Amino acid sequence: MDPASPTGSTVVLALIGNRPGIGPERARTLTTTAEWTPQAVAGLKVTASYFRVRYRDRISSINADIFNALINRARYADLLTEAPSPEVVAAYYASPYFSNPGAIPAANVKVIVDARVQNLAVVDEDGVDLDIAYGRAVGAGRLSLGLSAAYIFSVEQAVSRNADPAETRGTVGNPLRLRARMRAGWSQGGWDASAFVNFADGYRNQTVTPYEKVDAWTTLDLNIGYRFAADRVGLSGLRAALSIANLLDRDPPYVNLRTSTSGIGFDSDNASPIGRSIALQVTKSW
Repeated sequence: MDPASPTGSTVVLALIGNRPGIGPERARTLTTTAEWTPQAVAGLKVTASYFRVRYRDRISSINADIFNALINRARYADLLTEAPSPEVVAAYYASPYFSNPGAIPAANVKVIVDARVQNLAVVDEDGVDLDIAYGRAVGAGRLSLGLSAAYIFSVEQAVSRNADPAETRGTVGNPLRLRARMRAGWSQGGWDASAFVNFADGYRNQTVTPYEKVDAWTTLDLNIGYRFAADRVGLSGLRAALSIANLLDRDPPYVNLRTSTSGIGFDSDNASPIGRSIALQVTKSW
């Protein structure tokens, strides 16, 4: 789509792949941590950390949002070549890596969009990590409860150093506002069992017009293990564990996501298409 075009659309030539000369990402970070262990509640520990990271030369591409490149011209201006010369377009058409399944004539190309992976973005991100842990003896066993969460205050990203920054928190391909993992565990003798509830906040799909809402995603993990007693001949240091990830086999939330090379129904940066998975592990320590 191209709102600047009388017809509402413009033929573009998209550059895909890796741009030569990619260098390292650079960042300045600030982290501060506070810890609280109240005497009134034995076994309780609360840890909170504030962080701020400013990236330069962040390695990324606009491939996930390429269909909005002309809609957001001001944001992507440094990656657009308007009215490219016939010689430049002809050179791309002559490349052995060029693909043109629609047999579009070179003369129809009006804009070149550089969607290659490259040292592209400037990102300023800050947020807080929180961990609450509680444990106590109950009868012959031990109970443990906890919550880990990450809350992002802001993610301001400029596609290039010359572009104006935009808030990208809670959008496709970017950090979510909130992620949390609740845990509960029990151990007694050689046995231990734990359950985890994972929560990923809902967010916005900015790659389509109009924007669409992406649902929150909650999954459940389960672990059961047994550690053999040290006095068992040949079994000392042996532990067997059964782990089940995504116990309820929850599908990732649907995302109407298209790139220049494919169309998929989920956001690979914020969800996994792998359903329930079961693992059996046996470890031996000396």
